[in-house]
Amino acid sequence: MYNIPNNTYYQQAAYAAPRAQMPTQPQQPVAQTVSPYLKGRLVSSIEEARAQTIDFDGSVFYFPDLANHRIYTKQINLDGTSTLNMYELKEIPMQVPVAN
Repeated sequence: MYNIPNNTYYQQAAYAAPRAQMPTQPQQPVAQTVSPYLKGRLVSSIEEARAQTIDFDGSVFYFPDLANHRIYTKQINLDGTSTLNMYELKEIPMQVPVAN
C-alpha cells in the first residue's frame, strides 16, 4: 500500500528510544556533620561556633571542638535571642588505693 523507502536512518530514528540526558553538576563537598540525628558540625573554636547560623525552631545544635576538648551548644530562645553553652572535658584522676 504505502511505499516507505528502506532507509536505515529512518528506521533507527523511528524505533530509537529517546535518552534523557542528566545535567552534570559539580560535586560539592559534604559538610562535616556531627551525626545524622543531631544538628551541628565540627568547629575549631568558640568564635566559629558563635558565627554558625542555626534554625529558628528552638532545636539544639551541637558543635564539637575536638582540638580544645569542648562541646558548644547553641539554640534560639523564645524571645528570639540565642544561647551558647560550653561543655569542657575534665579528666577525672584515677585514685589508686593506698596499701598500709
